[in-house]
Amino acid sequence: MRVSSIGLGLFSLHTASADHLQQHADSHPTTTHPPLQHSLPSDDSDLALVKSYIEANANSTFREASGVLKHPYIVPAGPYDQCWDWDSVFTGTALLDLGSAPYLAGSMKNFFEAVTTTGDVTICVDPNDPNPSCSSDPTDNPAVAAHAKPLLIQGALIAARYTGDFEQFREYKDKMGLLLEYWERERKDEATGLYTW
Repeated sequence: MRVSSIGLGLFSLHTASADHLQQHADSHPTTTHPPLQHSLPSDDSDLALVKSYIEANANSTFREASGVLKHPYIVPAGPYDQCWDWDSVFTGTALLDLGSAPYLAGSMKNFFEAVTTTGDVTICVDPNDPNPSCSSDPTDNPAVAAHAKPLLIQGALIAARYTGDFEQFREYKDKMGLLLEYWERERKDEATGLYTW
C-alpha cells in the first residue's frame, strides 16, 4: 500500500455542529435518543470560568520525552504516565492553541515507533514499559489491547497541518502503511464492509 502526505487526507477528521446533529436526529423519527443538549456553559461568566481553568491546566497533560518514549507526548490527566491513542489525538487537537502541537506530534511519533512489522500497535505507549498491557486488569495479554488505528495518522495530519511541518512525519511513512494494511486485513468485517476493533 502506498501512503503519501496526500493519502493522509483520506483519514482527515469530519466535524459536525450540534445543530447539524440535531437536524439529523429530528429527521429520523425512529431514533430513540434524547434530544441533543448543548453542553456549553449558560452565560459568559461560566464560559470565562471554564476557559480560564483550561488555560491554567492544559499543560498538565504535556510530558517531555521519557524512558522508551523518545518524543514529548500527551497524557489523559492525573495519575497517568502512559500516552493513550484516542486521548492524545482529542486532547492534542483541543489544546493546539495552548501549545499542544509538539506534544501531539510527539505522541503520534511514539506510537508510530511502536508499530510492529504486522501493523499492530497497542492502545497506549508507556515510558517505563516497551510492551505495556494498556489495561487496568494485570491478567490481560498485551496483544489483546493491540489495535491498528487510522486515528494515529489523523493525529499526525492534524499536527502537521497546524505546524505546517509535514516533513517531520516522512520517516514514518512505512509505519503508516503498515497500520492501514493491518486495518484492511484484520479489522474489516466482510459481511458489512465496516471496520471494527
